[in-house]
Amino acid sequence: MKSQTVFKIILAIVLLFGCSPAFRIDSTVDLPEGSPFSLQIKWEREIGGMQRGSTPALERGWLFIGTTQSWIYMYNAETGKKKDRMWADVPVTVPPTVSGQRMFFSGAGEWNRLFAVDMNTGARLWNKTARSIGPPIETMDSTVIFITSPGGVYRIRQSDGKILSQRKLEDSITEKIFVSDSLIIAGGRFIHFLNYPELSVAVKIDIPSPVAGAIRQINDRFITALENGEIIMFDKGGVIHQSHSIGRVSTDLALANDMIYALSDSGIIHAFDYDFSELWLSDITRVDDYSSFVSPIIIDNGILTVSYRGLFILSDLSTGKELRRLQIDDKFTENALYHNGRIYITSEGGRVYCLE
Repeated sequence: MKSQTVFKIILAIVLLFGCSPAFRIDSTVDLPEGSPFSLQIKWEREIGGMQRGSTPALERGWLFIGTTQSWIYMYNAETGKKKDRMWADVPVTVPPTVSGQRMFFSGAGEWNRLFAVDMNTGARLWNKTARSIGPPIETMDSTVIFITSPGGVYRIRQSDGKILSQRKLEDSITEKIFVSDSLIIAGGRFIHFLNYPELSVAVKIDIPSPVAGAIRQINDRFITALENGEIIMFDKGGVIHQSHSIGRVSTDLALANDMIYALSDSGIIHAFDYDFSELWLSDITRVDDYSSFVSPIIIDNGILTVSYRGLFILSDLSTGKELRRLQIDDKFTENALYHNGRIYITSEGGRVYCLE
């Protein structure tokens, strides 16, 4: 009788969580090149239970989406069919990272742990507790690089979680870092150049305002937006160019055709050349009143903006003229993923959309 009771409890747990013993990439999904972007919904799926999803991660044709209710879902990126899901133990609001047959993800809020999972078996390889894990996890060679918001930079061996090198920066790092074979650049109140792999500080640059978006590379220089609305171009010697303020900025810059595109929180797209001469601006709030926005994305010859209230606008890169628009009855706060002519984005309403 006791063994039957135990079996019923185990069965109830399996049925409740719906977890398979393996959460794996056992095949590659063929993603054909998308046709010219028409800004139409190809497919949409409900994540379930009003779970808000992270920005999707894409690996070998599979989408991986973390949720606020501690699940990670796996979807076929071509068809939108759900393949599997995994109980994560923690709310996952930063995109999971897949490297080979391992997945890495971190918890949000008070659930600050970094996990490594074997995707062949579904087994947890290791986990680390850290204070306020911030930007998305990066992988390099056989290591994992992650940042804590209070300024901790860690390089960890993928296989067993051993810390190989670390650095404590007296700065709050909240945005996506730049990683290369020999260099890491992290931005907060200062910009820090770190030598890789030892993580020693090579240069620390004072800037007018905290970094507000991802650090991007342009040739042998780097560029980012600041909270005060200025855009700066810099290298190890310091700031080279600096724009006028376009108003508060909370999104990443977009780069294309030797031009820089910045979206202010007030809903105005600014287009600059590399000398920071402003070529055009476009007010997209005229059709949406005031709304917040996710980071803009370059698609073919256009720039796509997405408002919180679900207005998608594709504007011409050269002029800022509106090309197409789409209204979706949903709300959006997470950045979109662009791949092969398609956009993947999750909503506050607990859905994932594929647009083409």
